[in-house]
Amino acid sequence: MTQKERLVYFINRINSDEELKEEIYNKCDPDTIYPQKELMEDLEWLMEGGSEGNYDLVPFANDGSGGLYLLVNDQHIAYFDSEGCAGYVAESVDDFFNILFVFRFFCLSKGVMKSYEQFLKECEENLFEIKPSEAFERFLIKEKMETDKEKVYEKFIKGLTITPIFEINPIDEEYVKTNNLLGMEEDEFLELCKKICSQG
Repeated sequence: MTQKERLVYFINRINSDEELKEEIYNKCDPDTIYPQKELMEDLEWLMEGGSEGNYDLVPFANDGSGGLYLLVNDQHIAYFDSEGCAGYVAESVDDFFNILFVFRFFCLSKGVMKSYEQFLKECEENLFEIKPSEAFERFLIKEKMETDKEKVYEKFIKGLTITPIFEINPIDEEYVKTNNLLGMEEDEFLELCKKICSQG
């Protein structure tokens, strides 16, 4: 099954389960999971300057503030925000939903790369007190996904450091190339990606 087919499967699975949809809306960022056609206008706005890359982009979720989650080239999942930052966040569609339903959002900062403990600390600082969701737990079990938080964290780090990195380099000179999601200098980020990839 292709990643596009996995994505359609999960979108249909989520949108046919009212309890699951409600939990995502109330407890997750992104909080809405849509079919591609409903988000194309948002993608066109983000891509206003065009792009030198020939990415095949399938938008499927938004974060409520103009950012989009995208399936890229029928392979990896990227996030493209409204402030000019972009990058991969998951190696596959399955990993994306695994990370989302365990941690409820994608904690994006330089600090999360330091250690699992630092990641948990930053997660706690960014999330309200939210009780674990039984709907999420049932989903993870049914889909045979990872539930060990430290192993899911490892999936997240692997997704953040996929190379070649995902970036939008506009054709229009009035626009600038996107920055990475961790707010790091480009050379430092690329060096970190190489380091993580070599360890994996």
